[in-house]
Amino acid sequence: MLKRILSGLGATVLSLSSLFVFAPMIASAAVDVCTWTGATNSSWNTAANWSCATDGAAVPGAGDSLVFPSGTGVTNRTLNNDITAGTSFASITFSGTTANNLETDYTLAGNSIAITTGIINTSKRADNTGVQGVFDLNIEVTSAVEISVLYSSSSVLFSGVISGSGNITKVGPGAMGLYGSNTFTGTFLAEEGIISAVKPTAFGASSAGSTFNDAAQLNLFFYESDKLATINEPFTLNGTTRNSQGSVVVSTACGYSECSDSNITFAGAIVLGADVKVSAYGTVTITGALSGSHTIMLLDGEYGTLVINSSSNTSSSPNGTTETPATTTKYEANSPQTDISLKKNETATVTGTYQSGFVTSKSTLKGTGTFKGSLTISEGGTVAPGMSPGCISSGDLTVFGTYQAEIAGVTPCTLHDQMKVTGTVTLSQSVGTPLSGTLSASIINGYKLVGGEKFTIIDNDAADKVVGTFKDLAEGATFKTASGTVLKISYVGGDGNDVTLTVVSVGVPDTGFSLLMNNPAIILSVAVAAAGAILIMSRRLKPATKRSRR
Repeated sequence: MLKRILSGLGATVLSLSSLFVFAPMIASAAVDVCTWTGATNSSWNTAANWSCATDGAAVPGAGDSLVFPSGTGVTNRTLNNDITAGTSFASITFSGTTANNLETDYTLAGNSIAITTGIINTSKRADNTGVQGVFDLNIEVTSAVEISVLYSSSSVLFSGVISGSGNITKVGPGAMGLYGSNTFTGTFLAEEGIISAVKPTAFGASSAGSTFNDAAQLNLFFYESDKLATINEPFTLNGTTRNSQGSVVVSTACGYSECSDSNITFAGAIVLGADVKVSAYGTVTITGALSGSHTIMLLDGEYGTLVINSSSNTSSSPNGTTETPATTTKYEANSPQTDISLKKNETATVTGTYQSGFVTSKSTLKGTGTFKGSLTISEGGTVAPGMSPGCISSGDLTVFGTYQAEIAGVTPCTLHDQMKVTGTVTLSQSVGTPLSGTLSASIINGYKLVGGEKFTIIDNDAADKVVGTFKDLAEGATFKTASGTVLKISYVGGDGNDVTLTVVSVGVPDTGFSLLMNNPAIILSVAVAAAGAILIMSRRLKPATKRSRR
């Protein structure tokens, strides 16, 4: 009996001892909160880089929550996740306040992860400027996930692919960027903030689609490769109060220059839960079903075009095309802090001093104003200095549109147009699709040119070279004006870096006999008519000759 008791006691002691031996292992497997210190390097798989609430310095495991603080003590902020790919974490938080602008943003790269609860950004700088949390890795959402960005100036950006079947909800006034071609099949709900996307499939592949509520704004910034994109995702647009300029919920741009030839098509169903206004650079086309007892319209004064060609339209906006009507504007007051951005179909005359200027497609800038900063003439835009002629001054000058230069004499600003530039001059550049400015030169007021006369149409100060050339006009190229004058262009003229035009030969307008001789079609027509006339005359003369012989 005693033996049995002792034997049982021994088993009990052994069991208790086993419990104490394995207890630390059980505790280490518990869900933990691990804070990044970055004490050693940028590796997630280095225990010394973490401070875990339960484990102390240990590598985070499945189910843990990760915290990335914005304090000045953290040195490594571009991080490599070299933990096992696909490891599932409960949440990731960017937190804290820092006064050091160089120690703020985090970029998380490396192996893919899964998220089960949420991603939070509560961090900011001491001056309340924003902090970014960038996910340069793939993420799987396995359940309902909330993305929270507390401060309006902060953001969370996703450049990898988001997959999974979980639903995503965005809350908080801060921004969220979706830069990947995402495949998640759950719904997307935006309660607050600006949601920016650069890919047609940014919002996944849910048949239920995405919903944007009252304080949310949808921005689509599609780059060159996607500027003719079709979006098949269904949208419910309930938000109307986010943008201070008006009720802007959908905004599209090509992302480079002004890209007026972009055409973004919404082929999925759109439900209007409120009146919606569209801000567009190119063309926004709606072909899918459009419903809801509300309107969708182009924002007043916008650059682009809205085309409603819905297959089933039960909204309050009929099918049709809308674009900004032509307007004429005068900017006269001096305001060095003001930026001037012309709208589509706007012709503006400037006579004051401003900070910077942007001329969009189908708009024209005239006058004698000064832009202390940059002046950009985008594709389809026109700059025509003066009031025939005159000068416009700027810091950096970029011309991807048309420069209309008028010539009535050799004196700049009073007798011929000139751009006076104190910064860089860029006339062409290749990003995706090559862009080149176009030069249109004309002789006005009956001016009689003399061979060898030279006109400086861009006065480029300092010693910086002109970047690029006008379209089809390489260095030393010649071209003919409408009056028949042949001009030669140089980008190293004047004091070595100016754009000049030199008279090669003086012509006459291509009218009358000159037009006839230089038009093969007219020459052929005249020749045929003359041959016909000769034939008719010969036939008329033959009978008369016969009668004379009788």
